[in-house]
Amino acid sequence: MVYEKRSSVTSVGSTISTGGKKFKDNLIENIGGESQFNFLVISFCEKIQKDKSLKLFYGGLEMKSLVELQKNMILSAILDVSPEEAESFRGKLILRHHMMFQQGFRAKHFDMLENHFVDAMCDVWLEKDVMDNCTKYFRSLRSIFEDCKNFQDEAALEEDQKMENIRISISSSSLSQQLQDCYISDMSLNALL
Repeated sequence: MVYEKRSSVTSVGSTISTGGKKFKDNLIENIGGESQFNFLVISFCEKIQKDKSLKLFYGGLEMKSLVELQKNMILSAILDVSPEEAESFRGKLILRHHMMFQQGFRAKHFDMLENHFVDAMCDVWLEKDVMDNCTKYFRSLRSIFEDCKNFQDEAALEEDQKMENIRISISSSSLSQQLQDCYISDMSLNALL
């Protein structure tokens, strides 16, 4: 008889099917198969729901929706797909997270997700090399998010704003100098007349 933990799966109401696709470094098999992958994603989502810092972004989602969202995010990192399919996953991922960026989803929030993902991998007792590969691929998602302007750290946004203010200040100084030069030229011209 085979026993498996079903309480979390039952509460979600669906399981995660990987549809027989190929995965980088044979990760699903190395994780322990689809049921273990299901448990990993659900554990990850439970950690997200408990994190008050992420409530603004994920608090309104039912567990089933959150599992679907995070499953797609993880799969986009670990599926071994063609460049065209990878670009399609990338676009869908950005689209799904667009509202979160507008609500203030930043790099620090992605780091929190990564930490919860690592904790969830510990819950399913993955071997270190499998965890390292999963973490590496999960971390690769960061570059997709970094392409979105609103994703930058607040410090980076502040730095961008400072640079913009300096540029404006330099432009105004330059303009002020040009106006002063024109005024002096105009005075010189009037003195000659």
